[in-house]
Amino acid sequence: GIKGGSLSMDDVKLLTDYKFGNVILFDRNMTDTDQVKALNTALRSTIKKNSGVVPFIALDQEGGRVLRMRDHFPAVPSAASLGQQDPSQTKTWAMTTGKAMTDLGFTVDFAPVVDLGSAAERSYSNDPDQVIAHAEQAVNGYKESGVWSSLKHFPGIGKVKTDPHIDGDSVSLSRNDLEMSDMKPFRELIKRMDNRDMFIMVSNVTFPALDPANPACISPIIVTDILRKQYGYTGLILTDDMEMGAMSKHYTFRQMGVLAIKAGADIVLVCQEYNHEKEAFDGLLE
Repeated sequence: GIKGGSLSMDDVKLLTDYKFGNVILFDRNMTDTDQVKALNTALRSTIKKNSGVVPFIALDQEGGRVLRMRDHFPAVPSAASLGQQDPSQTKTWAMTTGKAMTDLGFTVDFAPVVDLGSAAERSYSNDPDQVIAHAEQAVNGYKESGVWSSLKHFPGIGKVKTDPHIDGDSVSLSRNDLEMSDMKPFRELIKRMDNRDMFIMVSNVTFPALDPANPACISPIIVTDILRKQYGYTGLILTDDMEMGAMSKHYTFRQMGVLAIKAGADIVLVCQEYNHEKEAFDGLLE
């Protein structure tokens, strides 16, 4: 994450010294379409110059209540609303979202949510088969519009009582119950979809039946043993934002990135404070 709506000297120095490869934007970074296009062009050229890679530039553009730059973007319905319609409508809206994003210079949408029954209308359904049907169409729609999508939040956080933004929580279902419910959309979509078309974001919630000691995003059991080896997922794995209370209240940033990469993640999200981003980098470098 960066602070403002254009690249400051601090931003350029950060991208030059630390060679961060990817960026996520929030409403704090966006005022209108021309400004966002200019910012994303500057980000792309600066990152490519300093790190040699073409960056992923991402948004959390789920629809409903989670919709960035709302006044300048199509009014994407919530997942809960789309879940009551034919899945073809979900594909249509994913294509609409993806086209609007690519026009602005974005390449990744951290959607669809495939959790069961999440708050704030963020889930298609409580029924895993219904979620699978809609999420499959969403991924297809994003792909056709030229945007990578990200299934989230593995292994499924619809049953948490505490918002992970605030503090950690655990889901106390048995492994069998998890496989039959919350984990099923991820498992089935990995089988059905080309894994190169999507990312998977791993949650910062604890699942004692899977790993009693570690939140999912730093759990080798969940990330490598289950997601990679048992489910056979071959695409990129991202953590959720490490600055959420679920992680930042219990680990240092120097620890978090190291633990996540050792667990099997490919990309670590630290989306808010520059000092935290630097600390995560320094821990990895060390």
